[in-house]
Amino acid sequence: FLFWLPALLALMFVACSDDDGEGDGGGLGGGQKVEVNYANLAGEWICYYQHWEEGPDYENEAYYNNDDLGITFNESFTGYLKSEGDDELLEDGRSNSFTYSLSGNVIEVDGQDVPWIIESLRTNELQLKYQDGDYIIIAKFTKRASLEGKVSRLSFMTDYGDGRVTREAYEFSYDFMGELNGISYNIGTGVGTDEMTFGAYNGNERIINWYTGETLRLVDNKDDKRSATVFLGNVYLARAEYDNNGYLTSASGDGTTIDFEYKGGNMSSFVSGGTNLGFEYSKEENNASIDLNYFITEVFTSDGSLYVPWCYYELGLDGKRSNNLVSKIVTPDDYDFYYTFYYEKDYKGRISYITRTCVNRYRPEQALNTCYINVEYYNE
Repeated sequence: FLFWLPALLALMFVACSDDDGEGDGGGLGGGQKVEVNYANLAGEWICYYQHWEEGPDYENEAYYNNDDLGITFNESFTGYLKSEGDDELLEDGRSNSFTYSLSGNVIEVDGQDVPWIIESLRTNELQLKYQDGDYIIIAKFTKRASLEGKVSRLSFMTDYGDGRVTREAYEFSYDFMGELNGISYNIGTGVGTDEMTFGAYNGNERIINWYTGETLRLVDNKDDKRSATVFLGNVYLARAEYDNNGYLTSASGDGTTIDFEYKGGNMSSFVSGGTNLGFEYSKEENNASIDLNYFITEVFTSDGSLYVPWCYYELGLDGKRSNNLVSKIVTPDDYDFYYTFYYEKDYKGRISYITRTCVNRYRPEQALNTCYINVEYYNE
């Protein structure tokens, strides 16, 4: 059984605060109560909780933090039950397609003697009951989050002005709750593909399957101890610390320490050894599904290889992100370049195109190189 503490806490909170038919309804998905009909039932529902009982002597429950168990209802009266976990879903241990009919709050499923009873239905929350004599199963589901508007891909083309052009790209995947759970590097660039994934949280820990094949373990104590640590096996790789507002203040590991400072809700400087980079910001909000600043500056990214402390976002060590998108990276005086950023939006008002210019400090009218970054979104 996988126990999901955040889900449990959410359940405890809403159970005490929502008895009037409003709010999120005591579940992970939530939303408003809706009429039980085919249209409102349609969609993919992911099971995050099951409770079993049989008479006075048997009772058990389990929480799930993946999408191994789920039911899809189509308005065409067809559906699909996905059962790929260690537990069966509603006493069905195999994935299968089905047809169904809806009568009141009762779902009759072909090939099954026991119907599913809809205990409650909300916009993003479904509770089903299976009862065979005194054997009862309660299953709770949340609707799979839409990926519409989430960043799907960042494509980089850097022109050095002397005939040299380089290309790289990132692609992003999300879990059933709409949270980032995977990053791919060098997609479609002709130089191979490296992928990393974030496992689901088990308590305060999660597994990170790194691009190069290593399995990392994140121990996340941001909320209580203002710290988080990443291990490779039992070897400590990186440790991060946070302030009371949730901002990342330092990251260390492998003899390196990086200090971060914030002003006005934005990261103002990055200091490591003798290097001090400053950041200035535009009026554009940093509100995409990923932290665009992390990827477009290319100060912190791993490029699909080393797991060093400043790769904080990919290592799961990120804290509260900067409010705005960076407009300039201020380099030390002995650097002969600095960076500027220019943003363009699509017809939906989303950042769609970014120009990053590496400027010659001594001849500001001259670009040492120019990077063109295309931002793509799901469900275009």
